[in-house]
Formats: sequence, structure tokens, C-alpha cells
Amino acid sequence: MYLRILGLLLGLATAASGAAQTLRPEPGLWYNPKRSGHGVDFQFAGSTLIGIWYTYDSSGRPTWYIASAPYSGTTWSASLLSARWNGSAAALTQVGTIGLRVHEDDRAEFSWNLDGNTGSEPFERLRYGAGVPASNLTGIYHHAAQTGWGLSFEVQGSTAAAVLYFYDGSGFPRWALGTGPLAASGADKAGAPAIPMNAFFSFGSNSPYAGAPLVEPAGTLGLVDGRLSIDVLLPGGLGGWQRDVPATLLTDPNPSYLFAHIQGPSIIPAGASVPYSARFDTDLANLDALEYEWTVVYGDRVVQSTGSTVTVQPMGAEGLVGIQLEVLHPSSGRSAFATLTASAQLADLFDVAILPSHPRALVGRSNRFDAVVIGGRAPYTYFWDGEHLSSIDASSTSLLPPCNVSGSASLELRVEDADGRVATTRHAFSYAPGICALTILGPDCLRPGVDSVFGVRVGDSESEEYVGSGFEWTFPVNLGLTCQRADCILFGAASAPDPFFSLRVDHPVFGFAERRIASTCPDGPRLTIAANPDSLPPNGGIVDLVLTASGGVSPYHMDLWCVGGDEDEEPAGSAAVQTGSCSFPPRQLGVRQARATVFDGERRGFRTEVLIPIVASQPLAATLDSPSAPSTCIDHAISIAIANGSAPFDVLLDFGDGSSPYSTRTSNRSLQLVHAWAPASAGSPRTLSLRVSDSAGGSTELTRQPVPVNAAVDVEVTLRNAAAQNIHIYDRSAPAGGWFDPATRLTPGATRIETVRLPAEACEGQVEWGAGRNSTQLTERSCTYRKREPAAGLTFTESGGAQLSCD
Repeated sequence: MYLRILGLLLGLATAASGAAQTLRPEPGLWYNPKRSGHGVDFQFAGSTLIGIWYTYDSSGRPTWYIASAPYSGTTWSASLLSARWNGSAAALTQVGTIGLRVHEDDRAEFSWNLDGNTGSEPFERLRYGAGVPASNLTGIYHHAAQTGWGLSFEVQGSTAAAVLYFYDGSGFPRWALGTGPLAASGADKAGAPAIPMNAFFSFGSNSPYAGAPLVEPAGTLGLVDGRLSIDVLLPGGLGGWQRDVPATLLTDPNPSYLFAHIQGPSIIPAGASVPYSARFDTDLANLDALEYEWTVVYGDRVVQSTGSTVTVQPMGAEGLVGIQLEVLHPSSGRSAFATLTASAQLADLFDVAILPSHPRALVGRSNRFDAVVIGGRAPYTYFWDGEHLSSIDASSTSLLPPCNVSGSASLELRVEDADGRVATTRHAFSYAPGICALTILGPDCLRPGVDSVFGVRVGDSESEEYVGSGFEWTFPVNLGLTCQRADCILFGAASAPDPFFSLRVDHPVFGFAERRIASTCPDGPRLTIAANPDSLPPNGGIVDLVLTASGGVSPYHMDLWCVGGDEDEEPAGSAAVQTGSCSFPPRQLGVRQARATVFDGERRGFRTEVLIPIVASQPLAATLDSPSAPSTCIDHAISIAIANGSAPFDVLLDFGDGSSPYSTRTSNRSLQLVHAWAPASAGSPRTLSLRVSDSAGGSTELTRQPVPVNAAVDVEVTLRNAAAQNIHIYDRSAPAGGWFDPATRLTPGATRIETVRLPAEACEGQVEWGAGRNSTQLTERSCTYRKREPAAGLTFTESGGAQLSCD
């Protein structure tokens, strides 16, 4: 038979159930606490173990893999498969193997062989919610009508966790993760109506996993009453996933839980045999099959064990008795562990003990400790010694550690009985997380140009009391952050158009706190960045940036940083719009970043950024728009458009008429120019050639063959004589020697209009005149005329006999 996983994404062969497993991994989400940010969802379908690994590819983007194989013993291995989406279904490719060696039901060694890279790390069961699960929704889900994607959903206590497996706009597998509270939805189940989902990125990692990922909000996911509602959008223009569909559980429902407790007295009277019994919180059936292992420590004891009970009788000594229980449910592989400490009383001895004996004291709350006197004779006098105690002269005391306490400490108890005998004991412990709430202190918005200090308050105490106590801040990538002790200083504001961001601080003892901060106070400047192009090929290139400032008070001063590239140009000047560029070297797919700041005339600042994704390379292309039949000597418009490629571009345009080619280096993708073709012999064609090269080494060429130009053009010439004597006219450009006859003589005050035909080889002609008929006299006065389109008049006027004007 075959199991349908992620909507029939993969046929997983299942084997018939063999002998009962003595140790098998607890179904649910597993991870490495020292490398958080990736993990595996292990689920069972009968005797088959399925693992869905959500991690990162070599570019740091989220990706996921799936594996399955029958499980037996304490080791498991399976082929590792990767999926690609074609718009309606997924195709699988084997990319390696993964393995699991189980040490306990919640601890194992996880290993992989992926694309030739191998590695391993310790994994453990992810714990994020306390108590018995509030619903039976845990498992892997899919939508039966559209295969190839799915969801890991888990419930611990009253909290749900979800990992969505989907695809980006290019069909690559991506994932998002989120947690949220459950809401009641029926008598035996609950729903998660709106879980905030986050996208995880780990830039620059070449490993199949990564630590310290970049986390950005990515939408919401809900699973209520069997219906899955998804509205997820990846940052950086990578696409999203929107669905509102029925959800079907594909794995074994409701992973079982088992919690053990020991019931019995805390004091064993002298000479008595005291029974202790086991109590369980579980949804497992057939508890009669549980295997019990009782252990009694601290001294020589007589122990009689009968399954769920154990009988303890102290002999020959007094003091503490430690009772431990380990229980195993063979058919499910689930186990549980419980301890209880009792005090043995012997009449002829005098000793004292402190209970409870656990090695932790919770900060921020009252921890009660009781004195247990063994033997001696009443009345007793008590004296407690230690810090943060509520009383020192009673049989009990309360320890109230303040929130700024960390490390280890000890508590000492001295008791004197009625006969004057003294017994003492010391209890060592460490401080552990309690109920001290973290609060982020600081302004509600960022004041541009002014450092904004955010601090931490633990309980009712200010942050200055917690120097070096392990506070760790999380903040948006577009904000500069300087942490000093428990304080952090923020400059600038979040990038527009996001008006708010979330600031978070974590502490290993006190947990975490979050606060919503406005990106900028309303009276400061704003800054936007426009990038051309808005994406880059893998071989890098130059991005032209336009920085536009608004608001505030001019003049402005701007600075530009190219994150992961060269700082080609830094804006200067005081204008509201300034330009710059970033040159990025080649790299694999990912995201590049340009950051900029602006200060206005009152030194108020703003900081923003633009993300420039690297996309699959497309070939450089160019188009050429020019007249199909150009005329010589006439200006014609030519347009060049460049597509794809990486700026700047080298452009070379040859007009094919012997004139100098047009050559330029530009970042513009649209060019406009004007050219007048030089004349050539009648009917001679001209070839227009274009070559474009970009900064990434790409190039493209194209040619255009215009229609031949006519042999001659008619030009109308107007002649006027304002002189006191006759003048003679001669046109050297006219056919057959021009006008050299009496008809070309103009008397004083006469005007004459002539039509002259210029040959194709000439762009201009020359008219000469003078008082005599000798050509040497004619050349003393002349004027040129030029081809026009359409033909235009040209007037020559002889004024005063020696002066010449050409209109």
C-alpha cells in the first residue's frame, strides 16, 4: 500500500508491523536548540516514519525536503527528495539521504547527505507548551483536490505551531512557520483561527541548515473545523500562497502523551513500610501493558515492587529516601519519568533535612522550604541562614529571589532539640526562570536624527540592575542597533511604507518581551529609494538609485551604503532628489541591499533600504527605431531601447555613410538622437548597425538597410537686386554650368525666382554674382543654400552694390 503525504506528493512504502518497538521517536517537531531556525517534523503512518525537513538552500532561502521509510529498532534512514512546482502539481528529485539514531523517545542524532555534503547534529523534541494537549489536531495535512503542498500542525497544551510547505513564484519549495493560541471549536477539538506566520532567511550560508536566521512577517494561517485558510506572502517579491480549502489529516491522528507522577507520604515513620503508587496523565489505551522500573536511592532500603506500586522500608540509617519511577508503554514507545523525595525518621537518631530537595529556586516568586526533623525530642528550635528569606526562626521559610538574581546559592538550616542536640544541613540550588515579566522601556516612536534608548525592566526593577545578564535583542534589519548592557539604542526608522515594527528582547531566565514601535515620529523627514533595475542577474551589475526626501526642513543631506557591493557613488548636495549607484559583484540567487539615510536642516534623520533580488539571468536585447527611407542632408530621429542586461551599457551606432559613429556609455535604457545622412551616389544603399554591450559581459547586435536616396532635390531660390547697376548671376551647383546668359542679368530693383535642382551628391549649393560677366568678378560676392525638406525659398539681396545679404 502507499501513503499519501502532502497531497499524494510522494508514494511512501509502508511495511507490515513487526515486533513491538522498544524505543521510537515521539511524533512531532524536532530541532537542535543550539542551531534554532530549522527542524524536522517526524510523524508515523502505521510502521512508516515520515520526515519533512524545513531548512535553507545554499543561498540562504528557505526550502524543504521529504523522506519516508519503515521504522524498526533505534535507527532509521531514508532517501531525501526535493520538490518543484509547475503551477498545478509537484515533481520530485532525489538529492540525498537522511538518518536518525534514537537515544531516547525525545533525543536523537540527526544526519544527512545532501548534494554531496554530509553532516550531523543532536536533535531533541521541541517543547513550547506545558500540560496535556488541548486538542487532537496534531499531524500532517493536505488539500486532496490539489496535490503537492501541505502543513505540519502540532498542539502542545493550549498552543498550536504550524509549518506551511509551499512554493514561490518560480516553483521553488519554500516554508513559513508560526505559533498561536487555540480557540475552542467543539467538544473534543480546538482550532487556530489566525496564526501569524514568519518567513525565515539565512543569507550567506552554504550549509543545509543555518543558525541565527533573519525572520520577517509573512501573513497568516488558520486551521478551524477542518478548513485551512492561508494568506502568506514572501518578502522580496518572491511570491505567495493563498488558499481557503478543506484540510485532510494524512498521518496517524493525535500523537499520544504520557505523564507520570508518584503518590505517597513525604515522611517515612521509624520502622514503617510505606507504599508508593504511580499515577498517570495520558490518552494511551491498555495501561495494563506498562513496564515499570522503580529505583530507591540514598541508603540501604528494603524495596518490594509490584508493577504500579513500590514499598519502601528504611533500615539502619536515617535521612532522605529518593524514589524514582521509569515507565514504558511498549506498543507506542512512549516513556515517562518521575521522582519523589521522602524523609526517613528513626527514633534513636537526630537529623534534619530540607524539603523540597529539587536543585532550583524560581526567581520572582515565593519558594517554600520546610524543615524535616528526624528523631530528637521536641520542642525544636529552628534557625535558617541564607539570602532573600521571609523568616529565620520557624519550621518553614520562604525564599523570594528578586528578578535580577542569577547563578547558584545555598540555604542552611540549624535545628536544636529539647535535649540541646544540634543538627545542621545545607541545600544547594540554582536560580531558574520564574514569573518575572520583561518589559521594554522607551519611546513609542523613533525621533529622526535622535538616538532613542530602549531598556528592559524585569519585574519592578529597572534595566540598569541587570548588567551582563544575557539579554538578547531582535530588531528589523533596516534599523541600526547598539546594545549596551540591557539597553539598546536605535537610530532612524523602519523603511516606508511600514509605519510600525516589533522590537523584542529575550533572556534565558525571564523569557521574552515584545513592543510595537512607530517607525518615525510625525515631524521628521522621510526617504524613499527607487532602484533601476529592480533586480539583478546572478553575474551582478550596477543598480542606479534615486533617493527622494520629503517632509522635514530643507536642505537635505543624504548618505548611501551598498550592502554586499561597492559604493560606486555617494549622493551629495542638498536637493530633495539625489542619485547614486551600487555595483554588485556576481553571486548566486539571493537578495542584495542598498541603505540610505537623510538628515534635514534641523539634523533630524531617517533611514531606509531597498532589497534588490537576484533573479535568473535573461539575455541582453536591444531595438532600433529609425526611418525606413531616410533622405540625405535632412535630420532624422533615431530611438534605441535596451532590455535586460546589467547597466551601464556601451552603445555603438554606425550610420553607414562614412560619418563618425555614435558612441556612448550610459545607464539609461532608452536613447534618442538625430542624424542627417551624408550624400552618396544615386541609388546607393546605407546600412545602419547597432552594437550594445553591458557590464556583465553580454552583447547584442542588429542592422537595418534603408531605402536608397533620390538623385536630386529641387530648391527654390529668390533673387533680388537692390543695387544701382545691373548684376549677373551664376550658380556653380546647377547642371550644365548654371545661368550664364543675358537672362541671368538683373536690372536694379528687379526680383527673380529660380528653381535649382541639387544632385544627390551635394547637400548645398552656392550662388555668385557681380557687375561683370567674368567669373573672377562673380566670386567676389556669393551665398550658399541647402537642401530642405520640403523645399524652402532662399533670397539673396544685393544692397548698395558691394553689400550682400542672404535671407
